[in-house]
Amino acid sequence: MRRRRLASSLLGAAFVVALALAPAARAVGLGINEAGGPAFPERAYTLHVPKKVALDPGDVTVRENGDEVADLGVQSAGAAAEGEFATVLVIDASRSMVGRPIEEAMRAARAFAGRRSPGHELAVVTFNRRVEVALPLTTSTSYRFA
Repeated sequence: MRRRRLASSLLGAAFVVALALAPAARAVGLGINEAGGPAFPERAYTLHVPKKVALDPGDVTVRENGDEVADLGVQSAGAAAEGEFATVLVIDASRSMVGRPIEEAMRAARAFAGRRSPGHELAVVTFNRRVEVALPLTTSTSYRFA
């Protein structure tokens, strides 16, 4: 029961902090999102910071009712081992994207792919009337997607 309250409180606290700091955070490139994966009542979040900002685990604190949360884990996506982090780029390939819109979407996908950290898995999925996996999850840098 305590873990359930803790999880609910953490979610509520993160939401309140995100709302309170949202305008200022967006101005400097900060963001927080819930990350999938852990089984209830555990929670995972991603904290996005500008590239020029480096955080150590000691720089991040999560509190519940003023007390630090025990057993907090912090890990950098850039320092993650292979298979620990992944991104799936989902690209609209419908008729509304013909021409320049799809060219720009694919240019952005390639730029993202070229800047990801080694070991960070990437997949590309396109959709219109059908869903297609253009690139299955891979850490390889020698791939080509449309």
